[in-house]
Amino acid sequence: MFHFIGSLVCAVFIFVIGGWAYLSFYLKWVFAILYIVIFILTVQKRNRSGAGAKGIGTWQYVTFRLLFTATITFLVFGYFEGANFSGKAVDLKFPFRKGKYYVMQGGANRVVNAAHRNYSVDQYGFAMDISKLYSFENRADGIMPMNVKDYALYGDTVLSPCDGKVIMVADTVHTNIPGYFNIRNVHGNHVIIQAKGFRVFLAHFIKKHIFVKEGESVKAGQPLGLAGNSGFSAEPHLHINVLKDYDLNPDEYKLDDKNKNATRPNHTYDDYRYTGTSSPFTFGGEFYIMNDIISR
Repeated sequence: MFHFIGSLVCAVFIFVIGGWAYLSFYLKWVFAILYIVIFILTVQKRNRSGAGAKGIGTWQYVTFRLLFTATITFLVFGYFEGANFSGKAVDLKFPFRKGKYYVMQGGANRVVNAAHRNYSVDQYGFAMDISKLYSFENRADGIMPMNVKDYALYGDTVLSPCDGKVIMVADTVHTNIPGYFNIRNVHGNHVIIQAKGFRVFLAHFIKKHIFVKEGESVKAGQPLGLAGNSGFSAEPHLHINVLKDYDLNPDEYKLDDKNKNATRPNHTYDDYRYTGTSSPFTFGGEFYIMNDIISR
């Protein structure tokens, strides 16, 4: 039972949190079947040999296994707990038209949304990164190809997730080579939509491939631009964040000339349009977390 609990927790951890998109999400089911088969064979072998009667080892070994199992159990619990949040979520239209997509990171805690929440819970606590899958349920033609065009999401059309007014468009940031980050323009090419009671922030578009202009009204499902790999992005994906409790007064954020200098990498983001607190959001009433697959 001791070994069973430890191995089962580890197997569940790999099953739910593993980086299956690098190879194929189908492989996680192969892994699950192999685990069950190997476990049954192992139990039968132990029963025949009587190995179970020898005990579970020294106290140091037992202590290590208990701590290891407790840690993995905590992470597995955190994964499922990441689907729970307090308050009311904003319901959006899914920002892509057709295909199979997966959540690279997203959810309500650090286990499923580490990069966003470690940076700022208030600003990015419920932000989500979305990528696309090929028919084999792998996100790219290779484990980490250096050509952005080898990624399933690159060049896919991003749709407006809501009705609203475009209040910000940035469209001049170059495309990154996969594996490299732009630390001076972290959001890359991006769009901010002011909706009724919330703002939606969408980032990492391809340079010069955003179709809307500032001040333009948009409808849910309207094309906004092409998904890319600009800004603080290691591979093509769409960053989406819903913001509430934002400022409406632009005068408070006007910088004088002496503060607009090259030594402040993010000075362009000192603007009322970037304010707000990250809010949970759903697509068609569903709240998605890391490794969830969304089929359209």
